[in-house]
Amino acid sequence: MNSSLPKKFKINEHLTLKLEDNRTNIYVHGELFRQCSFLLLNIPVEDIPKFDNIQSIDEVAELLDKSLEGEGRYNLDIDPSTEFWGHCSNLQVWYEHDYDTRLLHSNLAFPLLKKLADAGDMLAKAKFREEIARRFLSGNFNTIYSLLQERYLKILAPEEIAVIEENFTYSTISTYPKEYIMILIMNFAELGFRKIPLEILKEHYSNLFTKGSRIREPIFSDSTLKAILSIDSRLGKNIIMDTFKFLLKEGRDKKFIHKLSDPKIRHAFTEKLQEQISMGDISILSFLLRGGYEKIFTKDEREFIFQDVDFTPFFSISSCLKFRHLYTLANYGVKDAHKMVKRAIVEALNSKDRAGISDIFEHSYGNQLNEKEWSDILDDLDLLKILRWKVFTNKQVFELIHSGEDYFRIYLRKRVSRYIYEINPTFLTKIIILHYLELFSEMELNRIVDY
Repeated sequence: MNSSLPKKFKINEHLTLKLEDNRTNIYVHGELFRQCSFLLLNIPVEDIPKFDNIQSIDEVAELLDKSLEGEGRYNLDIDPSTEFWGHCSNLQVWYEHDYDTRLLHSNLAFPLLKKLADAGDMLAKAKFREEIARRFLSGNFNTIYSLLQERYLKILAPEEIAVIEENFTYSTISTYPKEYIMILIMNFAELGFRKIPLEILKEHYSNLFTKGSRIREPIFSDSTLKAILSIDSRLGKNIIMDTFKFLLKEGRDKKFIHKLSDPKIRHAFTEKLQEQISMGDISILSFLLRGGYEKIFTKDEREFIFQDVDFTPFFSISSCLKFRHLYTLANYGVKDAHKMVKRAIVEALNSKDRAGISDIFEHSYGNQLNEKEWSDILDDLDLLKILRWKVFTNKQVFELIHSGEDYFRIYLRKRVSRYIYEINPTFLTKIIILHYLELFSEMELNRIVDY
């Protein structure tokens, strides 16, 4: 190696290469950009015919199975100085051809072109926008995926995006890896593509939510979902709901719900919620109520969502959730929710559902009913039978009732006084042994005796 050779090569006022510690480094405006990784000039002569029809160096890399990268560069022994001048030559030619990105691998070309554009290189700025469109329209999957991952198309104006879509060949999508197709389409939609074939959407959208999906959060932006809605309203609503369910499983439900800032998306989501809830989707309804997420909706939205609730599934879930959800819906004035609370209370009492009965009193769910409704329910029950239930032989439960549930105290006073008046030995023994009389005040006991 000739140590007298210069270790610096200036291509233009913005771009310089330096040989440092036997490595070729690229500098933009004096700031280190990156280290050069491989030389495409090392393609053996016998392989050249393979590249007659290529459109970019990316396709060369695919054809050679990345054999030019890293230590796989045909294992040629190139000294650092020669490699340095090779890089200088490559970038010099690149510059002389107006930054033609076909001459560099996209892993280097686009980041470098963007860096030059950001540094004030006017030629690079114009070429960057032009090359984004040109390479996107090449249809090459790796190139398009790279452009989307780096969000390069975000710098283009809507009219530029429209021109790209007008010239894009959607049929090439069928050649892409299946697990990526819907991700690309959703990115297209977010960018503003409006002519995405509906058959492609329907065929591939379920892949977003399969195990092992390469789904990424930007896909769930309002702009993306709104774009899909504009293509097909029904499919858009399905995607919104599937997105919601997917994020629920991933523990990212709050993030999704709070993204619903766009009125069109929000309305579509409430419509789909209403549809699912009216069909008896208890999981969605339970999630909303359990997390208190129904509060993020306006009163009108809640009335719309809960306008036709199918209550059937409520009676197949745990007592705890059943009473909690029915009580919440009743408080919102949801049609038939009050009747369902009453039904749930009656069923809990008749079936001796200890957990349900405990919930009724501990959480005051019974307050949904008025005194007459409670009187009707309790008059149909046999107090002697109730007293034999373990749940009601616990003095603490009666103390709870005594402290807060007036409807039950009224009922007990009426029934106790009647059995005392009838001199029912079995009942008298029961209330004395269990100390139930201790739960009444002296005035109440006097009233019982006077009765």
